Parts: sequence; C-alpha cells; structure tokens
Amino acid sequence: MKHEIKKLSEDAILPVRGSTFSAGYDLFSPINVTIPPGENKCVMTDVAIAWDDDEYYMQIFSRSSIAFKKKNNVCAGVIDIDYRKNVGVVLLNNSDVPFVIQKGDRIAQYIFLKKVSPEIIEVDEFSFTLESTRSGGFGSTGVSFIEV
Repeated sequence: MKHEIKKLSEDAILPVRGSTFSAGYDLFSPINVTIPPGENKCVMTDVAIAWDDDEYYMQIFSRSSIAFKKKNNVCAGVIDIDYRKNVGVVLLNNSDVPFVIQKGDRIAQYIFLKKVSPEIIEVDEFSFTLESTRSGGFGSTGVSFIEV
C-alpha cells in the first residue's frame, strides 16, 4: 500500500518514521501554540493524506514521549479513506503547566489499521453465547471490590 502527502502550506512538514521498523509516522506542528492546563486544542498539521486501499483506515495516536513525559494525549483520531483535507491533532493537556509546542515539534503519530465493518443486526436477545460473562462495568476487570 502507498500513501501520498500533500503540503497545504509552506510551513507544513512531511511526516517521517523514527526508524525503518517504526509502525507510526510522526506528525509535526507547523505553528507555535500553547495549550493551557486542563484544556485541549486542535493543532492543524497543514498536511492532507491519501492512500489507495479502502480496507485500511488511519488512526492518530499520542507519541509516548509527549504522553508520558508531558502528560498530553491525543483525544480523537480516526481518519477514513475519503477524508482528504487538513489533518488535525486534538491534544489534551493533562498536566498542571502549559504545554508549549514549537513550530516543527512532533506532536502525534499515525498508523494504518485494517478496517473491519461487521453487519449490524438488531436483536431482542443475543444469539452468541459465552461460557461466562462479566458482571462489572467500565474498568472492572482485574479489580477486586470490597463490599461494605
């Protein structure tokens, strides 16, 4: 599979992989921007991306250095094959200090993932059975609860 990049401004920087074996392609900020603590901003990368295989979609992820060291995360990031406009990166500053992004900083990474689109069937009862089911809700696996 191939993918093409269109620069939408003179300040746009083409995505790169950190090494030959990197799964992700780094996205860069074409501007200086500051994200206050607890806030989020969409940083437009000034690049548009197209690819030739509709069995794949693009997903934008946090870079580990930004997520771990700076406590900033990518909030959203599914890009479908028919989106051919400026790619934006929504960053959330989870730290207690402003997150300063300089023009040319790597702000996120994208990878291509195989798309699965199962048919939706409305039912009154599930026909798929399992040997056991969970009783807990969000974030309940691997957690012991003490009832009081």
